[in-house]
Amino acid sequence: MILDRLLRHHPKSREGNIKFFLVLLAFVCVAAVMVRLVQWVIPDKPTPLLLQEDGVIQTSSFEDAKTKTETLLWLPEDLFGSEIFVVGIYPKQTDHVSAGTVIVVLKKETWRTGQIVYLPGVTLGEERAKYLTTKVEEIVIEGKTGYLLPIQGVLPLCKTNVEGFPGTCQFTNIILFEAGSEVITIASDNGKITQGELIAMARSIAKQATQSVSVDAPVSQ
Repeated sequence: MILDRLLRHHPKSREGNIKFFLVLLAFVCVAAVMVRLVQWVIPDKPTPLLLQEDGVIQTSSFEDAKTKTETLLWLPEDLFGSEIFVVGIYPKQTDHVSAGTVIVVLKKETWRTGQIVYLPGVTLGEERAKYLTTKVEEIVIEGKTGYLLPIQGVLPLCKTNVEGFPGTCQFTNIILFEAGSEVITIASDNGKITQGELIAMARSIAKQATQSVSVDAPVSQ
């Protein structure tokens, strides 16, 4: 109210304030345009969906991935509405992955739904020891014991991604099992793949691995 009185009784002061506000408004508009221009020239970087390790090979084709690694790969017969977004192949041993590790990222529409990891040279016991939870359900998969366990954090944090890349949430459930001579894990992103679907996908992979071994086995004379 005091300011209003000052402006009414002092025209020159009022005119100066109006000019000040107009300059300030122009500055805000220019700043907004500059921010948009910078975003256009330097677009936001996508949130990585794969471990960023030296030498990683990326492809969007599962069949192409098979030709780039000696790790045996099998894809579940039913992905329950998901599709492959990217496959990461890690030919070298690092602090975070063993040599030959392959990671398949699954998505549906604009969100990641899960992740399949193929782990050659790792035992099921070694992989199981990485998870400290005691809420473990043993699942029989092709005559062998697998493990289904929750890995949900305190809050199911989700993050959208830049255009063309799926958003991500925390993994909430994971199944660990053996297929042939490899250990494989399938994780569900915020429950987008149900526990029953995880089990079905694991059994599909393990069955294909068993059939592959049977075909490759030498015929006795």
